[in-house]
Amino acid sequence: MKNIEYLLFKYIDVSINQNIPIDNYYKVELFLPSLLNLKKHKGKISIYLFWYIFTIGRYKIVYLYKDTKIVHYSHIIPKFFKFPFMKFNDLEIGPSWTDKNFRGQRFFPFVIDYIVEYFREKDRDFYILVHTDNKASLNSIKKTNFELYSKVYKTSILGIYKR
Repeated sequence: MKNIEYLLFKYIDVSINQNIPIDNYYKVELFLPSLLNLKKHKGKISIYLFWYIFTIGRYKIVYLYKDTKIVHYSHIIPKFFKFPFMKFNDLEIGPSWTDKNFRGQRFFPFVIDYIVEYFREKDRDFYILVHTDNKASLNSIKKTNFELYSKVYKTSILGIYKR
């Protein structure tokens, strides 16, 4: 089976923080998983159980709501065996998702700013992985303080990302 190519973006600390505003009727929630509550959105549970086991429950999800509807979420994944290029304290952001009716409203850059500000620590790097064909995500990343760092390949065995 062929390895899959991805682009790896790394946060570039700049003196000007974008602090993208959103309307007051949107609410941000930092979700901390538990073994009995791995996520709040729909979809397969198996990946979340995998992340919970292999990150020792350290992954997180940032949800953005309009009223009670989830309009965006971004995962925050700490270093584990799939990300050998990361240091122990580093974080990978993604995958991310925005409801199709709310795309183009800069929710992704807003949540990225929120994550970086909330989790900023000395000697911590932030990364985003994106498939080379995902034009929407690539365009969204251009609106953040992340820049292309490297190409990486997801191996067919265990899905490890290698530079």
